[in-house]
Parts: sequence; C-alpha cells; structure tokens
Amino acid sequence: MNCIMLTGATSMIGCALIKECVKNNVCVIALVRKDSSKLSRLPASPLVKIVECDLDQMKDLDSETVRKLLPDNAKPGTSPDGQATSGAIGGRAAAGASPDGRATSGAIDGQVTTGTIDCFYHFGWTFTDHEGRNNPEKQEMNIRYTLDTISLASQCGCKKFIGAGSQAEYGRAAVPLNGDVPCRPEVAYGVAKYAAGLLAAMKCRELGLEFNWVRILSVYGTNDSPATLIKTFINNCKSNEPMKLGPCTHQWDYLFEDDAGLAFYILGNHGVDGKVYCLGSGDSRPLMEYLEEIRSLVNPSYSGACYGAVPYNEKSVTYLRADISSLSSDTGWKPSVSFRDGIGRML
Repeated sequence: MNCIMLTGATSMIGCALIKECVKNNVCVIALVRKDSSKLSRLPASPLVKIVECDLDQMKDLDSETVRKLLPDNAKPGTSPDGQATSGAIGGRAAAGASPDGRATSGAIDGQVTTGTIDCFYHFGWTFTDHEGRNNPEKQEMNIRYTLDTISLASQCGCKKFIGAGSQAEYGRAAVPLNGDVPCRPEVAYGVAKYAAGLLAAMKCRELGLEFNWVRILSVYGTNDSPATLIKTFINNCKSNEPMKLGPCTHQWDYLFEDDAGLAFYILGNHGVDGKVYCLGSGDSRPLMEYLEEIRSLVNPSYSGACYGAVPYNEKSVTYLRADISSLSSDTGWKPSVSFRDGIGRML
C-alpha cells in the first residue's frame, strides 16, 4: 500500500495501525474530531496528514480536501517502486498541509495530485459509554455514519473499505468466534455493529469497493481507556486500592494493540474481498489468570482483588475466544506479543 485513510485515528487500534503504516512508509490521511485532545498520540511524521472532521460531517467533507493530500508517486524524489526516499511525501512534506499536518485549501506544489488511496479503515464510532451502548436511537446514528464514510471513501478514490466490528455482534456464544458463527446481539451496540457490517458490505458492492469486516474481541494496550479492566487493575495494584471483581472464571481472549494494528495493516494488502474476520489472540484462559499475571508484574504483594464480590448476571459473556485460522491462512498474520510482554510495555 502507498496510502490509507481512516476514521478513529486517535483510537487505540487506529494509532497502532498508523504506527505500522509509518514504519512501512505508507501515507496516512487521518480523519479526527475537531479539537481532539488525543492528537499527541499520533506519530510526528510528514507521512501523517490530519483532516478535522467529525463523524456527522463525513457526508459533507469535500473529497478535494482529501485528494490534495494524496502522494504523487510520479514526481521526482521517489524510488522506482513509488516509495518516498526521504520519509516525506514525494521526498518532502506536502505544500498543501499546514506545519502541524492539518489539511489546507492549497494543493501539493499547487496541483491536485493523482495518487490513489489503497484502503479506507473505519474505526470511528460514537456513544460507546454504558448508556450509549444501550440506546437504540444513538446507535442507529452509527450505522448512518458508516454508510457516509463508504460514500466518502468512494468519492476519494479508495479501492477498499475495512470496517471495525465487535464481538458484541455475537451476543453470548460458547464456541470460538469466526465469520460463520451466528450473530445474536443482545445490546444496541452489538445490533448496530452487525447491521452496519451487513449494510456496509452491500454498499461497497454497489460502489465497487473491496470490503472486509473485522469483529474485534478484547484488545488492550498503552492507548486503551483508563476505565478498562486492565488499566484499572494495574492502577489499583500500584496504589494498593481494593477492587471488587466478578468471579473471573470465564474464558477470555486478549490481544495487544500492536498485533491488532499489524493485522489491520496486513488485511489492507491481503484480506479476501467480502470476508468477515475475527480478531483476537486465538487463545483463551480464565480472566483471573490474566489478572494474577498483572499482579505478579506490578505488585506481587497486592491482596486487594476481591474475586466474586460482583456476581455474573444473566447476560454476562462467559466465553470469548477468536478463531483466527481464516485470518492467518489468508494473510499470514499471527500475534507475536505475549500477554506478559504486552503488560510490560504498558508499565
């Protein structure tokens, strides 16, 4: 790939994907919320171009604003295979961007370039807090935003669209999850993700874009929300604060953010058109084992984990494991960061 475009650029997986792209000298057009407080997460690279655009503005974004940031591989300053020779687009930073990388109305060297966007990744999703996840009206808006991004992708000349789904699409399942396992979502968030994936596939076929939908299980890492179980447990271990937990006997599947970013990057090159993939480590163990491994790394003397203080409810997911055989066979991807090493990178 020479260039990608994405929403949710400052999210944990969005950041990991951008990091992988910069490593591979791929131009990134990052769509971010206006006045985002998380811009500092993005690599300081001339390959990363920022366009401020909220999800509800996707339908109105002028595709020429994006096209002016495309790399022109025919210009001097590129190697024979089209890769930039000095880390910048065309061997230099684009003249159509301001010093901080935000899009401006000017074109690169005063011209609209003719490059293409290889893949559009859609990580953006709103109303993800507890209240929003259970609100049908709010979640329905995300379906609309997903379709808007596909229209934008088509207008910008993208070849492929990859959407981020969720294990919530399955509801409660007792088997390893793959694209063939029936979906029975039980919360509005899961219903909306499932509907968005189905409609996205239809719209991509209509517009002639290649398509993949990736149902993500539990990804963790440095850019995860502070309210997640792993980050909360790490902080409580450090401060010796007690923490009420469920029985934590259920099987869980954790994947480190860098492995997730690499998986999405490789899917942009090798994902089979039309397929749904599940993204996880492909392994699972009782949640308590993960937490005890964190305790052993952070504070072995910590005794504040109150297992069983919060009972399971009738809708608790008690088994989560990805079947990554299709993803691995199609792309060659396999996770490389162990849970222990991943936690070590967070400390």
